[in-house]
Order: sequence, then structure tokens, then C-alpha cells
Amino acid sequence: MSSANYTISSLERTFKNIQKEIEFLRKDNKQVVTVEPDVVEWTEKHRIINRQPWEFPSEWHKQLYRMSADDSIKRVMFVKGRQLQITELAANILIYSMLRKPITAVYTSPRYDQVNRFSKDRLRKALKESKLTNYLAPSETGRRMFSVGRNAFVNGSILYCVSAWGAFDALRGIPADLIVVDEVQSIQSDAFPVLEENLSFTKGKMIVIGSPLLAGQPFETMWKLSDMSEWDKAERDWLPKKDAENGYRGFHISQRIAPWITDAEIKKKRRTYDEQRFLNEVEGQFFAGGSVPYLPDDITSLFVNESLLPDLQGLTTESYLGADWGSGGNAFSVVSILVKRPNGKIDLVYYERMEERDLTVQLMKIKQMIVKFNSRLAFVDTGYGAWQLQELQKAFGNRVLGVYYTRRPEKPFEVKMTDFGVTAITDRTHLLDRVERELVKNKALIIRKGYQNVDWLVDAFTCQSIDVQQTQFGRTYRDWSKARGTPDDALHSIAYAYLALLQGEGRIFPANEENNMMSDVQFISHRNDFVNTPYYRELNSRRGVY
Repeated sequence: MSSANYTISSLERTFKNIQKEIEFLRKDNKQVVTVEPDVVEWTEKHRIINRQPWEFPSEWHKQLYRMSADDSIKRVMFVKGRQLQITELAANILIYSMLRKPITAVYTSPRYDQVNRFSKDRLRKALKESKLTNYLAPSETGRRMFSVGRNAFVNGSILYCVSAWGAFDALRGIPADLIVVDEVQSIQSDAFPVLEENLSFTKGKMIVIGSPLLAGQPFETMWKLSDMSEWDKAERDWLPKKDAENGYRGFHISQRIAPWITDAEIKKKRRTYDEQRFLNEVEGQFFAGGSVPYLPDDITSLFVNESLLPDLQGLTTESYLGADWGSGGNAFSVVSILVKRPNGKIDLVYYERMEERDLTVQLMKIKQMIVKFNSRLAFVDTGYGAWQLQELQKAFGNRVLGVYYTRRPEKPFEVKMTDFGVTAITDRTHLLDRVERELVKNKALIIRKGYQNVDWLVDAFTCQSIDVQQTQFGRTYRDWSKARGTPDDALHSIAYAYLALLQGEGRIFPANEENNMMSDVQFISHRNDFVNTPYYRELNSRRGVY
């Protein structure tokens, strides 16, 4: 639900309900906890990590701790490379702040799996290793257990760990004293007013943590409005570059100032990393080579609480199927099925990431889906699916087409016979641009939240970046690419299904002299027409297949 759906009265009710919950949790938790006034001293004295007393690796770490715990500094931002112990800083500051005095604290990051990992691997582990679990308020059974979600402490402090899903919907109404926002590079800046409202009553503090990605993102804008402090080795101090325009003390943290990372290691990374990865993960800098077309909220805002359909049997509605074959490793074959609603919205009625690696099993499942979902057209990837395409075309004829990506903006679509079979040769940028413009930015796509964990689908969109180039004819060309190691099969399966829908509506591939292959395609409109297809006869001879 977007912020526009909230009324003043509903927000007031939410605020009152959470206030009651906080009062109830604090009712029996009023024990006084005494901690050292200096967070560095407290950390060194009480924190245990990997069975060893905590040792600060550098002076700049100590200063960051003190400024993060200083109540007079209301806004703190870290723009950092990887593996610089800032996540541990977040855990320690949260624990210290909650023990120092009764507060309501919030930890949030874009996705639930990130929240879950921080809660279990950082906070719970820190409390257990450091023998601090006795400060957790006992449950009704008397046990002191740290849980993901909400925790009360004996002095009345309360911690909420929630995801930033849907523009911080889960945080609305929480009157927080301290908010820690992690992985901020994946959060839309227009969601931050929600957090500011959470802090408006308490005049509380916010700590923002992120690793930079591409230049031009909202995170870079926030950083440039801060005081942009850098560590000065000679002065042994964090020196601001300018006055803050948004009230943030901002700290840029590169691996170059980490004493445990040698110059030789950095030189090796410079040789082996690509430019963007080196700038982002080592230097902690924004990469100016491209732009990010999707943020997580762009995709999560398309989700609706409707179940995936098991089939379209009994309906005359036609669907359009897209399949992208996974190349192995962390890439999976993904199938998407689209149906156009009467109001013009495009409904993703079914999608599946196939856990089976056996190609024959995947092929049988897609054959079943074409029948069950009354798919008028199915467009499938030929990159890793030449054999699958040939088998599908044997069963369904030209109702199944292969999709072969090319870079040819002057001729974005062409259908021709290839060694793979009837194939739609498609300019990759043109198709992905249409998905971005017509489905996502136009809010025309409806995604049913059919799985508890849909991060893999969201990631398939948000891992994309765009670099603007010029063709040999002088035209501007948006070149799409994805982050290394992140599968984007789900995006392409949806793109193929949308391509099939566009063709089904006659909006591409016209049958003309230059492009006449589609004039031979025989569309099968309803289930009764399957009786003359080879696959229907195969199903009749093998009852109970689906």
C-alpha cells in the first residue's frame, strides 16, 4: 500500500495502537541498567566477538562510534565500501543505545531476508556471545529469547526489526527514538518522509548506511547534501568538505583507510575487478557509467495480495507464456504467464522458478502449462533452449516461438526460420524499454504475491543498469546490463510473455512482404481446439499427467 492510501484517521489509529503496545511492553520492564557513558569504553569492556574481547581496528572506527551514539548529532550517514565493519557498528550502537536508557529503536533494510540475517547473525549473536541476553525482558514462560521482529528489554527499551517493503509501510506509526536504515542504496528517497514522521514526535536520531552503486541515484543525492566528511590520516580526524544542506553528518569510508587491507590487496582488486565493482566495493564511490532503471519499490508496488492461479481451465480467457531457461549455478528456468484484464491491466497470473534441473521435466511442465492456461502464444528463450524450442514446436507448431536477442535498434523485430525453428529476432533494448515504460513505470503490471519469498523476482529487475551509448548511425541507444552474480531470468520470462501478448494483439510483427513468417502461424483460441494437436493426443494417451 502506498502512502497515498493512508488517511489521517488511519494513521492516528495506527499510532495509538502502537503506543498501547509500547506501554504494555514497558509496564513490567522498568529495571535500571547502568552502562559506561562512553560507547567505545562500553564496547571494549562488554562486547565479545568470535570468543575474543572487542578490539577497535582503527582510531576512525572509535570516532564513528562516538558520533553515532551522540544524541546531539541527529542525522548520520555512512557511504562505504564492503567489509569495513559498519554493520557491526550498527548492531553495537543499537544495543548500547537501548541499554543506556529506555528508547524505542528501529532497524530496517529493504527486504525481509536482510532484516532476518541482521537480526540473527548480528544482533542475536552479539547478545549471546557477549552474555547480554539477561537484559532481554522475559517472555510469559520466563525465557529470555531474542526474536526477529520485536524485542523488549528489562529497562523498557523496545526494538523493532522490520523491512522497508512498500515505502516503509511496516514502520508507519512507530514513534521511534532511534532508526537505523541499512542498504539504503536500494530504498527510494521519497519514502524517507515516513521515517522523518516517525522521529518528529521524539526528535530522535537516524543513522543511514549504504554501499554506493550508480551515480544519479537518490542515495548519491542524499550524500551530496551531507557534509561529506573524509578521514584525514594526518589530522587523525573526520573533516567535512562542506556545510550539510540536509542536516546529515556524512562519512565516506573506503577500503584504503582500513588497516587490515593492504595496498597489495587493493592493487590486486584493481586488476581483477571490473570498474564498477572496484569503485563501489573498494573505493566506496558511485559509478557514473550508467543509471538504475528500477528500485525495489518500483516492483513491490506492483504486488497484490491475490493467489497465483492454478490454471485457466473452464475459462475462455487467453494467456501468453514466456520462458527463460536458466544457465545453471544460481540461475533458474523461470516461466511467466500473462493475462490481460478487461480494464487493460496486465495480470501476472502465474510465475514459477523451476527448482528441477532436468530439462525433460522442465519441458513437460511447460507443455502442461500451455494447455492448462490456454496459452494463445508462448515465446521461449533460444539462448539455452534450442532443443526445448524444437520439442515445443513439434507439439504446438508455431504457437511456440523462440526469442533470440540481438542489438539491432534500426530493425527491432523480425520473425524468421532459423536452425532453432521459428524465431523472433528481437532487439534486447527495445523490448526491455517497452517493459519498463509500458508495464512498470505505467503501473500496468499486476504481480500476484504467490510466494512467501519473492526477492528473486524483485532482484531480477533491480539488478539492471543502463548505459547510454550511440550506434554507428549516430542514434542514442540504452544498453541494458545486469549486476554480476544476480540472476535476471524472471525479468526476461515476463518480457517474453509480454512480447507474446503484443503479438497476440497484432501490435508487432505485422504479416507483410518483408516479414511474412507470422502469416503462417495458426492461433488456437480455446481449449476445444486442442483436439487436433499432437500434444493433446499425447495427453489423452497418458491420463493423469496433470
